[in-house]
Amino acid sequence: MRGLRGRKGFKRVDALMGGLLCRLTPRPRPRGPREGPPRTIVVSKLAAMGDTILLLPHLRLVREAFPEARMIALASSVNRDVFDLWGGVDRIVEWSPTATLKAVSEIRRERADAAVDFEQWTHVTTLLLAWAGVPRRIGFATAGFARGRLYTDPVSHDGRIHEGEMFGRLLAPLGLQPAAGPPRVSIPLDRRAVIGARIAAAGLRPGATIVVIHPGCGAHGWQREWPAARYAAVIDALADTGSCAVVLTGSAGERALAEETAALCRAPSWVAAGELSLLDLAALVAEAGVVVCGNTGIVHLAEAVGTPVVAIHGPTDPVRWGPRDPRSRTIKGNHPCSPCLTLGFEYACAGRPCMEAVGTPEVAAAAAELIDLARTAHRTLSAGMPC
Repeated sequence: MRGLRGRKGFKRVDALMGGLLCRLTPRPRPRGPREGPPRTIVVSKLAAMGDTILLLPHLRLVREAFPEARMIALASSVNRDVFDLWGGVDRIVEWSPTATLKAVSEIRRERADAAVDFEQWTHVTTLLLAWAGVPRRIGFATAGFARGRLYTDPVSHDGRIHEGEMFGRLLAPLGLQPAAGPPRVSIPLDRRAVIGARIAAAGLRPGATIVVIHPGCGAHGWQREWPAARYAAVIDALADTGSCAVVLTGSAGERALAEETAALCRAPSWVAAGELSLLDLAALVAEAGVVVCGNTGIVHLAEAVGTPVVAIHGPTDPVRWGPRDPRSRTIKGNHPCSPCLTLGFEYACAGRPCMEAVGTPEVAAAAAELIDLARTAHRTLSAGMPC
């Protein structure tokens, strides 16, 4: 299923029908005295990969606070792989537009007594949890949307802070403090070894610093993409200044863009777009010295595995969606109407002038700086290892 934020038909139906159904659905009954710890908790998030990665430290806190509770994830095909990567949920209920009633029935059978809805604007999860009869429901009361009236514990959504921190505020009704800092994900060594073998098989320089270039921003993120020719120029600039192995990543739908980028540069590269599972992509990024991309999910995946990012922002606000690792670099295009996104889909321009305002030299310089830091760290680590 394509990303929800980019589906105009879905957004129209959700805004009109979802809002109406939220107003017609009875409000939850006032809760009595505080009950004991929840026995079954639903955590709901339908999109997207990056947002779901940002949830992981908060979900770990919920798991640690209620170790005996059963945790059910309400997800979609867009992001269920992130829950699988984490491995901390007991079951995933997958929603799709045609499986709405099935998802309601499955959650009802779980007899969940609490739910934390991490969706920011859609009414779908709000309605699903209400129709499933979950007695305690925590979620965002987003301005301009009717969803807040159906939560027992509504939390105001503040668009001035990082989304990862905003998600953490939903834990307060459970008596929990939000997790601090970016998420962390451990990648098994055997998966990293497999990726190393694939890099060698692609004919890239052995021992070279891996640079991941991710030119796409999802099926509907064209206005957040930096031009392919500029990524190609960055690749050539890095190849001219030192030894690096370039891997171009993306989804199967972004493979043509990755191939276009590779065709525009002189330096050899491995076009891995569409060839890697989420676990393999995470292993590749963990092996890399730097990731260069626009504002898309791989920014948060890279930080989760400990790799710095050069993140290029135009219509999106890095305060809300940018990397938080102090080693990472944010390059922002200056334009009078930038940033323009609040919910992630309401672009002010038909084109992408703010992305095109970002020049090649500044991105290449930031990437080269992070490559040098990665090489220094590797030499320091190697010098400290016993013979």
